[in-house]
Amino acid sequence: MIKAPRTPGYSGVSMAHVVHLNADQVLAPLPRFRTPQTIAAYSPPVLAGTYGLKTLVDIGLAPPEALDQIGYRFYDRMRARDGSA
Repeated sequence: MIKAPRTPGYSGVSMAHVVHLNADQVLAPLPRFRTPQTIAAYSPPVLAGTYGLKTLVDIGLAPPEALDQIGYRFYDRMRARDGSA
């Protein structure tokens, strides 16, 4: 749920964006933003294809078993962090 800011004169915008990555590209914080905190927050690193498949599972366009077929073992950690199914 997105709520408008309560401060007069400010508004909120929500929009989708598309990023095209090679499915074999490892997703991790950009070098400029790599700190012990960001590395811990975004660990373990995952392949773009794995993250894409997780997103498809989350929105119901792929079955949950699809992640088991590729050997992804950190799905519960991602669910705990972001609240997704």
